[in-house]
Amino acid sequence: MGANGSGTSAPRVDVLLGTFNEARYVDAFMHSMLAQTYPHWRLIARDDGSSDGTQARLEDWQVRLGTRLTILPDSGQGNLGIAGNFSRLLAESTASHVMFANPDDLWRSDKIALTLGAMTHLETQAGTDTPCLVHTDLRMVDEHLALIAPSLWQFQGLVPERARRVSRICMENIVWACTTMINRALVARAGSVPRASHNEDWWMALVAAAFGRIASMPETPIDWRRRENAATTTSEPGALILRTLASPASGRRRLHAVLAGCRPRAQAFLDRFGPELMPRDREALEAFLALPDQGPVRKRLSILQHRLFFSSWRRTVGMLLLI
Repeated sequence: MGANGSGTSAPRVDVLLGTFNEARYVDAFMHSMLAQTYPHWRLIARDDGSSDGTQARLEDWQVRLGTRLTILPDSGQGNLGIAGNFSRLLAESTASHVMFANPDDLWRSDKIALTLGAMTHLETQAGTDTPCLVHTDLRMVDEHLALIAPSLWQFQGLVPERARRVSRICMENIVWACTTMINRALVARAGSVPRASHNEDWWMALVAAAFGRIASMPETPIDWRRRENAATTTSEPGALILRTLASPASGRRRLHAVLAGCRPRAQAFLDRFGPELMPRDREALEAFLALPDQGPVRKRLSILQHRLFFSSWRRTVGMLLLI
C-alpha cells in the first residue's frame, strides 16, 4: 500500500499517541519519532484532559510536523480513561497498520521498520484479511532513563510464544501496547475497547488469539520508562516464588486478586464475541469465569482441562498449589 494507505508501495503506519499529564516527556518522544528510519508514518494524538500543559506541547509540535501530526478535535477536553482514549484514536485511524505510543517512552530509530517487517512476514503467511498482531520485548528504564532491566520478558518471567491462546491470554497479559503493531483487519475485528478491559493491548491480544495470529519478537526497540518504584508493578519470578513460599496465605491473596482483576475483561470478551468463538475458546472463558464458585479440587481439574495456564510454568505450578 502507498503512504496514504492505498496503492502498492510502502504502507503508511498510524501511530496512536494517548497522553495524560506528560508534557515534560513530549519533546523527547517526538525527537525519537523524527529519528525513525521508516518514513511513512503519521501521528494521531489525543490528550485525555491533562492539567499540565500537555495539550499545548502537542499543538507546538503540530506546527512543526504539519500533516504528520493530527490532534483530535476533542483533545484535552475530557477524560475517557486509557481504553476510551485509545478507542477514540483507533476510530480516527485509516492506515493499513497501527501502533500505540506513550509520550514517556523512547523509540529506537528502527522500531517502526523492525515491527513492520515482522508484520509483513506474518501477513504473507496468514493474509492481510487475517487479524494480525506483532509485539516485541522492551527495555525497562527509570525516570531518568537509567536501565532497570534489559528485557521485560526475562524480568517478569514471561514466555510469549506459550501465550497465544485465549485460555492463556485471559489469565495473563503478555502484550504491552507500546511494543505492538496491529493490522487493519484486527482494528476492524476488535471494535471499540470496552471500559472493562482497562487496556487496549490485552483486548487486542485476545481478539488476535481468537480470530487471527500473534507473532512475538525478542528485540527491545523501546525504552519503557517506569516513573514510580518499578518493584511495585514488576517483580522477578524468583522473588515471587520466595515470597509465596514464605507466606502462602499472602501468595493466595495476591493470586486471587490477579484473577479477579482479569474477570471483567474475560466477561466483556465473552459477551461480545461468545457466539463467534471456537468451542475450545468459549469453554475456556466460561471455565475461567466459573472458578470462584468451585471447590479446590474442581478448580484444579478445570484449570488443567481448559489449559488455563500462565506463560511461565513456575507461575502455573504456583497457581495450582495456591488456588
